[in-house]
Amino acid sequence: MLDAVDDALMAVNENEEISFCNRACEVLLGYRPQELLGSPLKKVFPGDAGESLTPLMADLSGDTALSGSARIHPGLTLYCADGRRIASDVLQTLMEMEDELLSVLILRPETSRGGEALPVPAMALIEEMNRNRDRLQSLEESLNGLIPKVLEGHPGFLRELRAIDAALDQVSHALSDDRDIEDRRRLIVAVMTLSLDYWAEATGTMKVDLAEQSGLWKVYTNLDGWERTQTLDRYLDVQTLPRKPRRRQVIRTAEFVLAACDTESGLRQRLEAALTNLRILS
Repeated sequence: MLDAVDDALMAVNENEEISFCNRACEVLLGYRPQELLGSPLKKVFPGDAGESLTPLMADLSGDTALSGSARIHPGLTLYCADGRRIASDVLQTLMEMEDELLSVLILRPETSRGGEALPVPAMALIEEMNRNRDRLQSLEESLNGLIPKVLEGHPGFLRELRAIDAALDQVSHALSDDRDIEDRRRLIVAVMTLSLDYWAEATGTMKVDLAEQSGLWKVYTNLDGWERTQTLDRYLDVQTLPRKPRRRQVIRTAEFVLAACDTESGLRQRLEAALTNLRILS
């Protein structure tokens, strides 16, 4: 979706590393994706320009509200792959993507706007995605196998989905209280922790291997070659668990571990019990 917009944008994680750039950004800066991904932000915004972008990134470690978080940085200097320097206005906001809170930078070169303030389609898209992140994920999973012609033949389908959103929210609120939510969050962490412990016991390998073999969690490689599982790590502590964790992804992780490992042990029994409880609560 973000690749489809004309605005050039990149996403930066809490370690100030570039973790996403769309095609328009690649064209603007002249970099290939592999030259940007995992690189420090200061590769594109060196010196004072990069420092002016860091305040909002401090919000990435907290439970920041996404609404109203946008900031405008006028006239920053971008460093391109061929050595050129481009003056650009930068609109900075926050976005939840794959359970990770990212700082998104929308790049608007001054030459592209002729001194006039132009609408920013990417900003509207990001705001809509933030508001509907869980629904988008659910729709993606539910409609993944549908042929586009099916949707074309039912033009009222999406309107009907929107009509039940309010009812679903009310039901969810009525069935869940704060205590239920905290119990569920602790159980999610327990299932993930037990999955990693049992995986290590049965295979003798670490969480990076589980992430790669299952294909359920991203593995990031730093410039020094060190591999890390930043998103997975957030699921190992209630304090760092995303506000809206992906329970289904945690369940699939536990299922993968149980299917891949056949060692009988106390850890396996505890994981099976915790997984059963999480399925019931989900």
